[in-house]
Amino acid sequence: MEQRGSDLQTHPSHPPDSWRRTFAIIFSGQAFSLLGSSAVNFALVWWLAVETGSTAILAYASIAAILPQGLLGPLGGPFVDRWDRRLTMIFADLFIALTSAALIVMFALGSASVGVVIAIIGLRSLGAAFHTPASQAAVPMYVPADQLMRVAGWNYFLGSGVAMAGPVLGAFLMGVAPMTAVIAIDIGGALLAVGTLLLVRIPHP
Repeated sequence: MEQRGSDLQTHPSHPPDSWRRTFAIIFSGQAFSLLGSSAVNFALVWWLAVETGSTAILAYASIAAILPQGLLGPLGGPFVDRWDRRLTMIFADLFIALTSAALIVMFALGSASVGVVIAIIGLRSLGAAFHTPASQAAVPMYVPADQLMRVAGWNYFLGSGVAMAGPVLGAFLMGVAPMTAVIAIDIGGALLAVGTLLLVRIPHP
């Protein structure tokens, strides 16, 4: 009874077990979104490799995928702490979906160039630079303190699974579908993630 009372004090506007529903909804949406993004990122790198056959281009693409997150991740943390975590995740997902939509248009028109694709990879990393800390900072807002380690384990499992399954999915889709269809997977995942976030409420300190 003491623990249940403690949970109620920590999250006074939620029933004691409502965090499980909130976590399940968010987790399912983010799983599809992250998997789609990972698959598309791999597909874009593969496309660059096929188009150019240049290791230098692959290096530039890798830098574009890592540098914005590496630089803005620590700097964006203080802003994320002030912003509404749920809205930050929603806007970050929508921003990444918007870059995917731009890619679909360019590939459909045959106007996708190496430089533009690398730039969009950088923009996608920019969106992730705000999405990742917002997602991490949101967890303690709705998960009881005694369940944080358990939830961290599930999130670690999700990250590891996406890291392994994303490239496999991307390679498979590249073999059976055009780039426009591959990239559309990311838009679908992002919209699903946004939809699940709209179904829940995350307390904002």
